[in-house]
Amino acid sequence: MVASLALSCLFCPIPQAQAKKLKEEKPCPHITIKGENIPKFTDTEKRLICGDPKTDDAVGDSWKSIPNSQAKFSLDTFLQSRGYFDAVYEMREDGFSVNVGKPTQVKALVGVGSPPDLELFRKRRVVGEILTPALLDKVEQWTAQRLQGIGYACPEIKSEADPKTGIITVAMVPGEKQIAARVIDESSGGITPGILDRYNAFNFGKLFNGDLLVLSERRILRDGVLQGLHFSNACEKEGVVIKRTGIEGPPRLLTVGFGTNTEGLLLVKASWKNTRIGRRASLIDVTALASSKTQQVNATMNWYNFAHTSRRYIQPSIAFIHANENPYEISEVRTQLHEATSYDSQDIGLTFKAGPTLEFIKTARGNGPKDSHFLSFETDTSLTSHYNEFYFKSPRTGYRVDLTTFFNSDPIYSETTAERINLDWEALWNYRNFDPPLWVLGFRGGLGTVVSGERPGPGTKLPPHFLRYLGGSENLRGFGRQELTDKGSGAMSSVSAGVEWRWVESPLPFDLQPFVFTDLGLLGLNPLDFDSPLYWSPGLGIRWESPVGALRATLAHGYASGQPPEVSHLQFYFSFGEEF
Repeated sequence: MVASLALSCLFCPIPQAQAKKLKEEKPCPHITIKGENIPKFTDTEKRLICGDPKTDDAVGDSWKSIPNSQAKFSLDTFLQSRGYFDAVYEMREDGFSVNVGKPTQVKALVGVGSPPDLELFRKRRVVGEILTPALLDKVEQWTAQRLQGIGYACPEIKSEADPKTGIITVAMVPGEKQIAARVIDESSGGITPGILDRYNAFNFGKLFNGDLLVLSERRILRDGVLQGLHFSNACEKEGVVIKRTGIEGPPRLLTVGFGTNTEGLLLVKASWKNTRIGRRASLIDVTALASSKTQQVNATMNWYNFAHTSRRYIQPSIAFIHANENPYEISEVRTQLHEATSYDSQDIGLTFKAGPTLEFIKTARGNGPKDSHFLSFETDTSLTSHYNEFYFKSPRTGYRVDLTTFFNSDPIYSETTAERINLDWEALWNYRNFDPPLWVLGFRGGLGTVVSGERPGPGTKLPPHFLRYLGGSENLRGFGRQELTDKGSGAMSSVSAGVEWRWVESPLPFDLQPFVFTDLGLLGLNPLDFDSPLYWSPGLGIRWESPVGALRATLAHGYASGQPPEVSHLQFYFSFGEEF
């Protein structure tokens, strides 16, 4: 890719009316810089313009004083990097002065040879921005990424900008759309060849998509199988040949993370992993999570004991949990032995696991038996669109559906029959698929029920955390965390839904993103049966996508139809690292 910009105007007249308004700065005695807005230069840049009298003699005298021609060349380069292409110089024997003029703004972005499905208009924050080489590079990179994302694996791109007109032209030869043919592994960490295919978000024989290579890379690095990884591709007659180049690192990883919110105060998470056990790269993960509400230690193993090309694995785990919620306090030991697998099409990723789960529960506060145990057959199904996963850290598009079930029976080592079903979903829509987005519309919801002959209240055999509650950031943001309990004892069923409109490109400073939302919910004292009142909570919030995670703050008012006014109230919520 080649980016080119025109040189500055050297001898142009300065209108007298404009000259009266100019500011002046002298980075060094023999150079004067004039302009309505004079750009700031770094110390290193100033030394390249003015020289440095303090330069060590061992370095040489050439850096102590910079010739006018060299100083002008350096200054011109620094000005162009900031979008100033109309600088006017007045050269003297003892130095020079320069009127920097005004920075050039981009007036239009034009594609030459672009295929119709590229949709160059989707690229925002170009028109109206200051024209710089860095902006030109970003346009080229975005064009290459989008072409590869729609199947053009090996495009040729050249961009040019005209500082006089402010027009950026991107000329491209996209070539033909390609299929993903095969993968070549290099330096895969001493594991069996082909093991990394279990992380592939793409399918061989299907249309090439460069975004899915990025997603596959993130999955491998997330599990820590390799310390570093790079995908590259070459277009051959058979299709795209993908090369995976991995960097081996220690198989044992220790990570620590922090977060905060107004519900759990400080959240701390520490994880120790052994990510390459055997040549099939089985994994052990020991994770501790602590907040004011929940403390949990979980040890899990993903044992890949099937053929090396298979995604199937056995997952034994044990967890020690303490939960101190408003309606209850419990301690639990949970052991599981699941068989799991995953599947990826061109558009979605699917994970599924199933197997027995044994829970030993002690209730310290709340209704339910003091000591209880349940042996259940658990299933966990998660369906996620690839672009929902791709933009996980900056949500904007795609969907996700999670379904969890527990089936048990009181004759089979269970306190009582209490079959649990929980469904959660989320969908996001990026208006016109802009990049970056202009605004994003999000929907989410949840449905949960407990199928049992038991009912909530004193003497029930149901542990309190089996029951359904509403309130908090997960469902109804106008109420406190698990504040809504349906007559104080929890419910057998709950349903919630929410809609949120987020203005990404707002006029607020620091790239703050305001949003408005409304959440609704119902509880019921019987399985899959819902009673009044209808709870709902309109509200507004602000989001900031910081380099280390998203910060969100909301203020919502909770209402309960037909209930006394004291049930309704304002609720403030703040979180770091949590998304819609």
